[in-house]
Amino acid sequence: MEKDYTEKIKQMNEELKNDRKEFETLQGYETILEALVYKIYDLFGKNALLSMTYQIGVGPGEELAANLLEMREGKKFKDPLKALTFVLKRHKEYYNVKILEINEEEVEIKNQKYNKIIVKQQNKCFFRNSLKKKSRLRIGGPLCRINKGYYEKVFSEITGYKCEIGFIRDDKDNDVCIESIVFYVPKSYI
Repeated sequence: MEKDYTEKIKQMNEELKNDRKEFETLQGYETILEALVYKIYDLFGKNALLSMTYQIGVGPGEELAANLLEMREGKKFKDPLKALTFVLKRHKEYYNVKILEINEEEVEIKNQKYNKIIVKQQNKCFFRNSLKKKSRLRIGGPLCRINKGYYEKVFSEITGYKCEIGFIRDDKDNDVCIESIVFYVPKSYI
């Protein structure tokens, strides 16, 4: 004997009715991202997680660098500060950056002299709000290495100089990260 579920279906659909046309997809992505990070950590360990997140950023960084160099007919930036401005101007929808200070010092690495240009900046990126909401994700943690891989790749490709990006601290009062971007410009280029 077949049971008639018509009334039960009607009642369930009334309770489940949702008139929204758009959904909060960001919250779903945040939950999946947190689970992904910790599953990689649980399965493969911290070093693998840090390497993977860095490499995830390198891929799109290579693509952007190739596009930028094509726009410039293959000409690399000699001035890393112009490269920094050029790239960050094109990323305003993802980042809110303010340069705090610029310092320069001479260093020697493996008998080669470099001008080490250190840019200290405050940055509010597209990850920040999501990281603040998820209890197991932290600002300056593994997901931030995606940005590190991305920008180190872009800047090293479009300048030809070694570039390192470092997280200094979380400035909770201003809701930004304080970071450093360091370019190593060979003295022979200057």
